[in-house]
Amino acid sequence: MSFTLHYLGKTERLDEKVALHKLLLGEHSYLCAKVNNRVRDLNYEVYYDASIEFLTIKDQDAIRIYETSLRYLISMALFQIDPEIQFRFSYYVSRSIFLEFTSFHTLNASFIKKLDEKMKAIVQ
Repeated sequence: MSFTLHYLGKTERLDEKVALHKLLLGEHSYLCAKVNNRVRDLNYEVYYDASIEFLTIKDQDAIRIYETSLRYLISMALFQIDPEIQFRFSYYVSRSIFLEFTSFHTLNASFIKKLDEKMKAIVQ
């Protein structure tokens, strides 16, 4: 059963499902896509007629996904460093995100370096 995809000014007819990232041919500036107006990650497989809009960091939906991913990454790294660390995220002016430790914790250059290294290891 074939289906039609409309994306990046192209119309393509396919017979097999395809992951969104495979439609990009190596382009790395996109973070996610809207498939028939539903936000999807780039690993999402399309197997039906769809209109696809790829989103960059300039798009509000992509910004929310990026911010959520960063909060998750920091949370995971902090948990791996010390599962007893308690913290919360707050939002302030100018789209900034503030991390506040709610349990006593010494915040020094050594801890920041350890957090940075742990986050890089997780990304790898």
